[in-house]
Amino acid sequence: MRRRGTLGLVLCGVGAALIALAPLLHWWVGPSLIKSPIGGDTVSDAAADNATYLDFQDLQQKSGTVRSRDVYHGVEADSTKSVAVYTLDSEIYAGSEPNLPTDISAGQERFAIDRDSGLAVPDPKGKEQVDKDINNDKAKHSGLILKFPIGTEKKSYPFWDAHIRSSEHAMEYRGEETIAGLKTYRFEQSIPDTVLPEQEPEAHYISHRTVWVDPATGVIVKGEQQVNITAGSASDTNRTTVLDGTFTFTPENIADSAKRAKDGKSTITLLRVTLPVLLLIIGLLVLAAGLLLTLRRPAAPADTEAGPEAGPEPPVRRRRGLRRSEDTADQPAGSR
Repeated sequence: MRRRGTLGLVLCGVGAALIALAPLLHWWVGPSLIKSPIGGDTVSDAAADNATYLDFQDLQQKSGTVRSRDVYHGVEADSTKSVAVYTLDSEIYAGSEPNLPTDISAGQERFAIDRDSGLAVPDPKGKEQVDKDINNDKAKHSGLILKFPIGTEKKSYPFWDAHIRSSEHAMEYRGEETIAGLKTYRFEQSIPDTVLPEQEPEAHYISHRTVWVDPATGVIVKGEQQVNITAGSASDTNRTTVLDGTFTFTPENIADSAKRAKDGKSTITLLRVTLPVLLLIIGLLVLAAGLLLTLRRPAAPADTEAGPEAGPEPPVRRRRGLRRSEDTADQPAGSR
């Protein structure tokens, strides 16, 4: 009986703890673990067919397929629990593979993002970079860069454009579309004719960018950008076209991005739904078992065939006749 009651109390305590842990895992532990990763590489490939570009080798305009590649490298050693640091190598090139001497354009960046919101924050090591500018006002990043926040909302977001070094032109929510089997939010950003900084001769830039975002993870599943870059002053009616084309994520890049989004959604579902529900169910079952053991009364003992319990056996009385015979036997024979 005592062992059964102790086991029941232990099970009640375990069940109550599991029930209390379920909402904590959903509302606190899960969100604290679901953040932008630290470290690792992300490659973004896009291509523009029938693009017009300036071949800097012979200074002639050509047309054909132009590709872009952005390689994001997570700097784990410089990151913190709340901030992820990345370097970015960007190349735009005509050909099958990038080659710095013949690239149409190339750039380097280093930036840091808040692991919760995805927004740019100061570099913890003070090494923020845009091309040759390092740790100065011209190297400061702003807005979203690599991805959207986990739990993306249907609203506008500031979005970084490295060409103009600004996030002043927001990404505007435009609707929902299904991409690679995923329900995505479509955002669009338009940048009017803008003089590019740090360019000689003067260069002008026009862009319209569209991204399709998985709202659960913030992963950009597909991206598309219409780009027009020309060289010459604003008053020049015959500016030289440096690049004019529409770049779209390659099918391989879309498939890879969709896989990362699906894997991320599985992790989020596991931490915020599956495990909390499982803990709640197990906790309720364990608590119920503990209560049954604690409150259950022991069964009454079975009746014996001997009938009611007998009291102590009364003392045996000696018979008087036997006592008298014993007394007579002790007398001398002559006195009988």
